[in-house]
Amino acid sequence: MSKKRKNEELPLPAEKQRKKNTPSENKESSPKEEKGPSTNTIKSSEEPSTNTIKSTEEPATHTIKSANDLYLKAREIIQESVSGLFYSYESEFGADARLVTPILSDDMTLSFFTNSTTSKQVSSQPLSLMTFSQMSKGEYVVLHGKSKLNDDVELKKKLWSKDHEPFYPDGVETKDLSVFEFKPERIELVSCASHIADDPKVWSPAKIILVEDKWECLE
Repeated sequence: MSKKRKNEELPLPAEKQRKKNTPSENKESSPKEEKGPSTNTIKSSEEPSTNTIKSTEEPATHTIKSANDLYLKAREIIQESVSGLFYSYESEFGADARLVTPILSDDMTLSFFTNSTTSKQVSSQPLSLMTFSQMSKGEYVVLHGKSKLNDDVELKKKLWSKDHEPFYPDGVETKDLSVFEFKPERIELVSCASHIADDPKVWSPAKIILVEDKWECLE
């Protein structure tokens, strides 16, 4: 009898029995679960919308500019443009266009080299226009005016550069080489970057006109 009782498992005390059968309280309730609301929820409720702030700080469109401001802006667009389009009425089909890289003078005259034999018809129809644009800034300028041919040798030398050599290998002595001069009398422009005539409801350009050698706003 004594041997059999030694092999039998003795009952555990009540306290140890409870700990063995009951899972750990630390495992049941993790400290992370007792924390407050998530960080994302707090952040989204504290930070205002970026778009809302930006929209309240943007300046109003269609800013009114003086004639001098518009004149200077037109010169800026022309100078920053690589090239422009020259339109003339020289054929039975109406207006013709050619890509040009003119030189801008202080009095707003635009000059470029041309072949006098192919441009005589243009000079007989002096009314013409030129356009320049900067698409990255939402800008363009249209110049209305008169054009003429000029065969002055000194003017050719003044405008000549190495960029013209591939087209006129004999330099200023090239046969039929002439200078085409365009003098604007009216300017129209739009500039989204400078908030000039950028009302999307109408897209009506700002206009200035030359009156007795002075630029004035045209309504």
